[in-house]
Amino acid sequence: MTLLQQGLLAGFGLVVVIAAARMFKGPFRWALRAVLNGLAGVAGIAAANIFGLGLGITLLNVAVTAVLGLPGLALLIGARWLFG
Repeated sequence: MTLLQQGLLAGFGLVVVIAAARMFKGPFRWALRAVLNGLAGVAGIAAANIFGLGLGITLLNVAVTAVLGLPGLALLIGARWLFG
């Protein structure tokens, strides 16, 4: 493989990498935000458990807290209080 061919191949590879990065930038940000919201939900439930509220860290509780935020955590605490 000549130096010209290697240069052209490297240039084409760079174009492909840049195109893929632009194509996946939106979904990557969405996935990262979902993961961070899920971690914040786990932290909120853990903080509620420190005060003795007894919420389990289940997939449903984390999803509700991740999607709804602090009102979702309040909803879970209210449901726990209402239904025992």
